[in-house]
Amino acid sequence: MKRMTFFAAALMVSGLASAQNNTSTLDQTGSGNTATVSQTSLSIGTNSAVGVQAGNENNLTQSQLGYVNTQTSLQVGSHNSTAQTQSGRVNALQAAVVGDHNQVVQKQTGVGNDARSATAGDWNKVSQTQNDLGQFARVLQQGNSNEATQLQGLGSTGGGNDAYITQTGNHNKASQDQYGDLNEARIVQGDGIPLDGYNTATQKQTGYQNKAMATQIGATSTAYQEQLDGILNRATIMQRGGNDNWASQSQRRVSELNRENIADIEQVGNRNRAEQTQIGGYNASNADQYGSDNRSVQTIGIGGSDRNTATVLQRGNGNWAEQTIINDDNQATIEQEGNNSRAQQYQNGYYNVAYIDQDGDGHMAQQTQIGNSNSAKVWQGLSGQTSVISQEGDSNIATVHQDHP
Repeated sequence: MKRMTFFAAALMVSGLASAQNNTSTLDQTGSGNTATVSQTSLSIGTNSAVGVQAGNENNLTQSQLGYVNTQTSLQVGSHNSTAQTQSGRVNALQAAVVGDHNQVVQKQTGVGNDARSATAGDWNKVSQTQNDLGQFARVLQQGNSNEATQLQGLGSTGGGNDAYITQTGNHNKASQDQYGDLNEARIVQGDGIPLDGYNTATQKQTGYQNKAMATQIGATSTAYQEQLDGILNRATIMQRGGNDNWASQSQRRVSELNRENIADIEQVGNRNRAEQTQIGGYNASNADQYGSDNRSVQTIGIGGSDRNTATVLQRGNGNWAEQTIINDDNQATIEQEGNNSRAQQYQNGYYNVAYIDQDGDGHMAQQTQIGNSNSAKVWQGLSGQTSVISQEGDSNIATVHQDHP
């Protein structure tokens, strides 16, 4: 609905007679504040800029070129800096800053873009750049020394993207790049707990209607998500209740169209590491880690694969899981409850099923399947069990039970 409003306004304005309507309102209270406003209206108006500064040594710069541009800025505090630039039609910029030593930079070219930010705290930074059509960007910061960067479009590559960043805490960094059409990216860092901070989240999207969501509750965690040249892909990272976690998701195209893949990672605890790579279409990877020092690596489609499913569930500490799938219609599942166990699955073929369930400590299981319609299943309990299965060919079945209920 918001984009329809922008585009409808643009069409309406294009039919008006030539007009020139510039309006600027500025109210400064304090000492040493500086403000620069430059508005240039083309054959059709109007530009409007409002700036309010309350405090000392603040700097505000507003520049508009085009018609029906609107800018609003509020700075309360000292040594803050806001720079806003617009070029195009029916654009909107808003920036609100409360605190000291904050910096906001907002730039727009194109038609129907909307960028807004709100910052409360000290030493925060916001950078928003919008190109092309119908882009939508929001940044909300509460805390100190946070950084948020949003880049949408390159001048001729897409439009209608949504980007949201919410930072609560200190020393968080968030970055979002969107170059396709109708993509959605969301980053949430912190939930108000004083110890939350020093998290880093990066999202990159090209393609069409992809969605990426990263949530970091805790400290010193890293989340990376990339969705490249695909359609309708979904990626979610949830890091909560711990510190020093690392998660990476990559959904990309090599020789086939990357379409409708799903990647999910949830980490609760400390120093967990999860990595997911999907190349192809209609694949699903899920990794849940509850505990500390766990590791999960999932790779689907080195050369492009479709309709595969990979699942990892780890409860405990120091567990390690790895899954590799090549070709189509395979299933791989690893469930580990306990400590210091290892599980590895490799499948190359079609319609294979691999399953590992390990309860207890110090287990090791390895499954290799090359061919089609093979099945390998392992259950291990107590402690220190080992299972190795290797199958090459078609329609083979292997089952191992060792001291498992």
